[in-house]
Amino acid sequence: MSNEWAILGFGRFVHYKDDLYRPLFAGLDNVQAEHALHSFHCLYAAATGNFAVVPDPESGPMLDYWRYDMIDFSSYTEYKLTNVPGLASLIGLHRYPNYDEKQILQGHVASVKGNWKYRQNGILAFAHSQPFWKLVQSYHSPARTTGEKEWDELLDKIREEGPNFDRGTLPCPSFAERMGCLSPMCPFAHDVEERRAIREAIIEDRRATLEKPPNRDQWVRKQLAPEFMKSPANMFSYLRNDPNPEKDKLMKEAKQIRRMCANSWCMAVQWKVVPKGREQATLRRCSGCGITYYCSSECQKTHWKRHKADPCVSVEEQLECDDYWSDEGRRIPLEEK
Repeated sequence: MSNEWAILGFGRFVHYKDDLYRPLFAGLDNVQAEHALHSFHCLYAAATGNFAVVPDPESGPMLDYWRYDMIDFSSYTEYKLTNVPGLASLIGLHRYPNYDEKQILQGHVASVKGNWKYRQNGILAFAHSQPFWKLVQSYHSPARTTGEKEWDELLDKIREEGPNFDRGTLPCPSFAERMGCLSPMCPFAHDVEERRAIREAIIEDRRATLEKPPNRDQWVRKQLAPEFMKSPANMFSYLRNDPNPEKDKLMKEAKQIRRMCANSWCMAVQWKVVPKGREQATLRRCSGCGITYYCSSECQKTHWKRHKADPCVSVEEQLECDDYWSDEGRRIPLEEK
């Protein structure tokens, strides 16, 4: 967002109610309002069961253990909803001894609750998502649960109260986004303290992620590369986690890695405690981002094209810019978005 917008008072945790500057929005206020309304009706359809699960016509042929379904809203007449395609359905799993339906459900719950967008923007931000609708299917099954008590109670309440349900109890899905809520008549909650505290927690989680030790498995694979080159069987043995004394030794050494040279062709290591036979590298921070390390100017030059595309920006900008983060909270290069 430009500085001019910030001067006018736009930003996270702002509900803009004045019509004076609406021409500046270029219709974004209507887009936000439509998105929120669509999400609420998805939630309403989920609570009332006013949908159908049908085979996804865009998917391939159904197998005896796997197919893709689609949530079809043709029967929902309150609002025109977009179908939810591509729901992977595992069928016939009861034939396998390790099948655990409860564990699978908990995995779906974790995929939603572990998503920073859900944490920041609330359930309406996920009401049209595939993970949420997998849980809704469970809610309408004999199990009668999404796997999360909070969501069960919400869907129960929407179903019981119907049109009288208070939308002001649900967080606005745009309020904590970088432009705030631009819809003057938005009926959803705009709790500044609650949303700000959640955003701050997300930022701290990101900071902890940036401060984590480097990918030690990558270093182990590099050390084992000569063995991999001998035969494909050695590679598959590693991937299967077959017993391997050399790998075990390297994994133990990797726990002592403090930092690594970011140039993947080098990966010189700065150790906490130097293992026998290893050398201690002197690493220096990148002056641009402050979190990437190199053992030499040559390695930095070699890696610069890739690092620049990351992009190489300050820690604070990385923490604040949502575009640099996957839904699960992993720092990713923009080229992967």
